[in-house]
Amino acid sequence: MTRPVAGLDGCPDGWLYVLEVEDGELEAGIAGDVAAVLRIAPDDTIVAIDIPIGLTEAGGRACDAAARGLLDRPRHEPSVVRDHGEDRGGGRRPHGRDGRRYGVDDLHDALAALWAARRIRAGTARTFPNEPALDARGLRMAIVG
Repeated sequence: MTRPVAGLDGCPDGWLYVLEVEDGELEAGIAGDVAAVLRIAPDDTIVAIDIPIGLTEAGGRACDAAARGLLDRPRHEPSVVRDHGEDRGGGRRPHGRDGRRYGVDDLHDALAALWAARRIRAGTARTFPNEPALDARGLRMAIVG
């Protein structure tokens, strides 16, 4: 069996996850925290999370510049158009069967993280930049996908 993968993104009610439990079979849900997702997922799951890790004290991150360069877009021009799932009242539309809320942008981000986890599993993921810098806490400032 292929090793399972998951993509996560933060949402108003916790963490939206998309878990591939069998080749191509997806399971999605919302968990209160990342630890809860890890309890749901099989032990050998590769988990990719859409969250910035490693921040600079000032200025931009080289990983963001490298990713923008790959997309051939200047910083001021958006590379992705996002639907934030807002209704006319300014709130977020409920999407979950259990009444928990997440936006369409959260689903897109969780699916993009799932794609990155699949690339990690396949050994085809790339790191941007090739040699990531470290932040003040020693965390790698990189984008993997």
